[in-house]
Amino acid sequence: MHFHRNKLKLTIMKKTATIILLLVSILSAHAQDIITKTNGDDIKAKVLEVTQTDIKYKRFESPDGPAYTISKADVLMIRYQDGTKDIFTTETNTKKKDDEIIYKKKEKPVKTKQKKPMPANTPTGYIVIGGGFSFPIGAFSSTDGTNPSSGYAMTGGGGFIECAMPIKHSHFGIAFNAAFNVNNINMGEYNSNWNLNNPGYNSFWQTDVSYSTISLMAGGYFTYPVKKFSFDLKLLAGLAVCTFPSVAVYVEDLTTHPATSANENVNSDTEYTFAYGGNISVRYAIVKHFCVLAQVGLISANPTYSLTLSGSNTQTITSQQPTTIVNLSAGFGYQF
Repeated sequence: MHFHRNKLKLTIMKKTATIILLLVSILSAHAQDIITKTNGDDIKAKVLEVTQTDIKYKRFESPDGPAYTISKADVLMIRYQDGTKDIFTTETNTKKKDDEIIYKKKEKPVKTKQKKPMPANTPTGYIVIGGGFSFPIGAFSSTDGTNPSSGYAMTGGGGFIECAMPIKHSHFGIAFNAAFNVNNINMGEYNSNWNLNNPGYNSFWQTDVSYSTISLMAGGYFTYPVKKFSFDLKLLAGLAVCTFPSVAVYVEDLTTHPATSANENVNSDTEYTFAYGGNISVRYAIVKHFCVLAQVGLISANPTYSLTLSGSNTQTITSQQPTTIVNLSAGFGYQF
């Protein structure tokens, strides 16, 4: 009986010792600080000091050993023996509260608007400079001596600058055109007709004279692109500046005996008048922004000239001269 009592006491003492050892182990585990590095490693330590940039500590298993220093940039957090935590970020290296979670705000990439290349068949605008032939038609080119509106104009030449802009890259837009045309006067034919219509007189007219027509017009624009080609139509109206040249005349009066002669001069006159017209053109894009253009155009005006004949008998003649010109031109330009 006594033996069993001693055995019971021994068992109780063993269990008590085991419990005491477990309590000591638990308490000792909680009596240490844990430094968790950014790579995930843990250091059992006794933290001595936390500065702005470093953490000073002693190893838990060597409390009497040397002090160590670790950069805060390499530390994620410290869990202290009392259960509190310091959490660090690599950006600021400042202590955070135990329950504070740090999130880095993701910076949204800045979206830059990139110009998309225009489709091949997108309508484009252009500015072109060119020149070509100037063909008078109708009364302007007539050499009929019985028609007072005959202009006796001959084939000449001219130049132009033209700009057209589609509205929001649609097929329709506005266009501007500035052009000039120079057409010589067929004075030989005019001289023959004048002599036929004035029997008894013989005249000699200056031959190197020409009409000058300058036009400034604007209007509507239609374009239809097909790959590298664009087919354009423009209807225009505006101002024409028409000039009749100064002409020297030598006249012999054969009705007198002896015959008399006189030097006459028709003074130049410039008139401003309304003009209208248009053109059809074909453009070809040779490279990205540059093009060549072929164009057929028309301009029509009706100036009234006041011509002063000075000499032996000064007089002023009012003459309306219909002016219609067809241009066949080519040019080079920039399109956008």
